[in-house]
Amino acid sequence: MAAADPLSAADASVALRHGVHTAWGPTGIRPSFSPLPRPDGLGNGCHLHFSFWRDGTNLTGDGAGPSQDGAAFMAGVLRELPALTALGCACPLSYQRILPNRWSGAYVCWGVENREAPLRFIPGTASARPGGANAELKAIDASGNPYLVAGAVIAAGLVGLEEGARLPEAVQIEPSRVADERGLVRLPESLAAAASALEASPLLREALGEPLHDALVAVRRGESAAAAEAAEGALSDLYRWRY
Repeated sequence: MAAADPLSAADASVALRHGVHTAWGPTGIRPSFSPLPRPDGLGNGCHLHFSFWRDGTNLTGDGAGPSQDGAAFMAGVLRELPALTALGCACPLSYQRILPNRWSGAYVCWGVENREAPLRFIPGTASARPGGANAELKAIDASGNPYLVAGAVIAAGLVGLEEGARLPEAVQIEPSRVADERGLVRLPESLAAAASALEASPLLREALGEPLHDALVAVRRGESAAAAEAAEGALSDLYRWRY
């Protein structure tokens, strides 16, 4: 889908999925947007690409790396990444997809064109994509609410921009290979852990509003508890047609 403002992009995401689902009847092909339709597969992501603009100019970056403002915005997002994962990955199966070597990113880090980093900077090019620099957030799949994710990313990024937050050194290889050396923190490894990260985020509590924030934490924990009662290996079957 083409780039759009946050609300229009979220609308388009929902409309596209609805359109794909309605094709089941005419085609006989049943689609699944489950994070992991098959236990032996790589799964489905629903990544968010974002850039921020002022007066028609892309402030995200104009070279091989993010601009100063772009880096500050990304640093704000990176700082909230564990809590954001609870919004973008709302299914227990999501955490069987967020693993090393699955192009989803399993550690809190960023990189330039590194598909194993959960926050990836993508430079624009003067010839093919002038003004096209953007960042990609990978800790999202179709179980997440695109409206909440977009709003939360904006809130986190704006705080980083306001504070002039600094990005750590980029990770340019598979992060698990340097996790111990670089002190990289693992993204939540379960829905319950992600709920705890969301609960501990004052920034997202303020951005979402306390009633919605607390309700999301409770729903995530309830979903986690319900999934824990499923038979081992049954989660893919349980969630395959839910999304």
